[in-house]
Amino acid sequence: MKGRPVPIMDLPEIHLRWVAVALAAAILPHVLNLPVWIPLLALAMIAWGWWGLRRRQLPGRLLRFGLVGIATLGVLAEFHTLFGRDAGVALLVLMLGLKILELKGRRDALLALFLAYFVVAGQFFFTQSIPIALAMLLSVLLITGALIGLAGTARPLPARRRLGIAGSLLAQSIPMMILLFVLFPRLPGPLWAMPRDSSAGLTGLSDQMSPGRISDLIQSNAPAFRATFEGLPPPTSQRYWRGPVLDHYDGRSWQRALRLGETAQVTFAEAAGIDYSVTLQPSGQRWLLALDYPGQVPPGAELTPALELVAPRPQHEVRQYRMRSYPDAALDLELSPWSRARHLRLPEDSAPRARELAQAWLLDHDDPAAIVEQALDHFREQPFHYTLRPPLLTGDPVDEFLFESRRGFCEHYASSFTVLMRAAGIPARVVTGYLGGEISPLADYLLVRQSDAHAWSEVWLEGRGWVRIDPTAAIAPERIEQGVSAALGEDSGLPAFVRASYGASWLNRASMSWDIVNYYWDEWVLAFGPERQRELLERLGLHRLGWTAIALILMAGLAALLGLYVLVYRWRNRPRFSNEIERLLHGLERLLARQGFLRRPGETVTALALRAAKQRPDWQETLHRLVEQLQRARYREDPLDPRTAEALLRELQAKRNPPGAG
Repeated sequence: MKGRPVPIMDLPEIHLRWVAVALAAAILPHVLNLPVWIPLLALAMIAWGWWGLRRRQLPGRLLRFGLVGIATLGVLAEFHTLFGRDAGVALLVLMLGLKILELKGRRDALLALFLAYFVVAGQFFFTQSIPIALAMLLSVLLITGALIGLAGTARPLPARRRLGIAGSLLAQSIPMMILLFVLFPRLPGPLWAMPRDSSAGLTGLSDQMSPGRISDLIQSNAPAFRATFEGLPPPTSQRYWRGPVLDHYDGRSWQRALRLGETAQVTFAEAAGIDYSVTLQPSGQRWLLALDYPGQVPPGAELTPALELVAPRPQHEVRQYRMRSYPDAALDLELSPWSRARHLRLPEDSAPRARELAQAWLLDHDDPAAIVEQALDHFREQPFHYTLRPPLLTGDPVDEFLFESRRGFCEHYASSFTVLMRAAGIPARVVTGYLGGEISPLADYLLVRQSDAHAWSEVWLEGRGWVRIDPTAAIAPERIEQGVSAALGEDSGLPAFVRASYGASWLNRASMSWDIVNYYWDEWVLAFGPERQRELLERLGLHRLGWTAIALILMAGLAALLGLYVLVYRWRNRPRFSNEIERLLHGLERLLARQGFLRRPGETVTALALRAAKQRPDWQETLHRLVEQLQRARYREDPLDPRTAEALLRELQAKRNPPGAG
């Protein structure tokens, strides 16, 4: 289709090139966040617009309206709405790509570049990682460089000069940004908050567990959270990080049941608890992880009767909270009849062979604790195998695992053990969470990855309450003491980053070094909330001041920075003279300018002085003496006496107001 002729642009081609590159830099990172056809279509529109501008042939108005309609319908078909984070950013990206098709002049170019800033900021709605922040910084640098070019003179600036000015502006903004970031009152919540359309792309524990769910998580090297202990961290075998507690079994998967009217009954031991802080990564779930058993509740969270820490909303941003846990606490020394019945319930037609086995143990033992030991001995004595690649269970998953395949991961052992206990009349449930973690060799924190996900059981015993039983320890005690790599071996299909050999490799050292950077980024930027701000103000000694005083400090700091920038600007742009004569001539010109005598085009300072002398008789003698001295020094190379010239300038300065003036 033939386009319409473009009016003669008032912009050189190099400006159009910069605009196209800047728009493309703003759109390109969204390939990671949006369906790939959206940023690619926007980039294609930019290429089309650039090609049309060079040929001065852009699509007509009807075609542009049609493209806008197609883009809008495409977003509607993709997201089933035009509102929300994903659909809104997608629409913004497409409109930015289409904007170049109607570029007519400087105003349109400026509008497109300002719109590009919003597209860049949209990146933070999806991820706030360091690489994305650096990519955004590069995009902002290019957009600002394009703006500087548009605001410049008719002579285009070279690329190095544009980027230099843009980089200088961004560098000047950093101290102000830090000052505002530290002293501006923080609102509760993360740094950047935006409702999510879905939890797609996030990994973590869910509120149900079926065969293969935990083993899928072990494929992920992504951090789940980081923990910093106030003292020594507990040994690996005690690092059970409590997550969802699953107490409803439907014959194939475990789920959380509603717990109405229940309250947690916790008896804490006299021993001191473990104090630590957790920096939780976004998971799209409501769980807050804590060591068994949590003894306090972070602000804005709640503790369920099963001692789960739950946030009111899914966690889509980095969150930091302090915790104290008591590993030796006793939970629910008394169990209500309703709770007992719920933790004994099994589907009628599920696991018939497991039920028979449990009933046989029940005939042999009166003590529930002895039945628990009998079940663990069963796992130890039978040819069970701990593996990441168990066979697919097509029949009853518990019976097929216990009596046929005998190959499984932690969720298989936790699930079948819990079913055996319920069949034997012992209240039991499944707990999911994480086990272990890696101490950073370069900093004082514990890194827990998604690959550390784990499942175990809890049984209720008279006089002891809920007791943690990890049946995986009966099969692979190395999993508890040394991690999953020690239990499975190098040739078990483990991802490379989980294997024991990876731990001593340079790749792991590099990975842990990079993790430290992410740790501080999460700790001091993404999770910088009211609590962290209060802690920082205490370190700075400002915590005793009220917010009014801090606001005054903030304004004074900003004013001081602005004053400093002005001083630096004037110093960098101060007049520079190659000799004393030029300096004196410049002083004479400034003095005359203050009295209203401005240099005309092509007029020398000497000619200006003579013109002023004609209009100011009281200056004639002094001006002639000064001009004569300067001309002799410049053209006859007579020695110049700077003190005499300065004295003449001061004499003129004293006569600057005409007689009778004022």
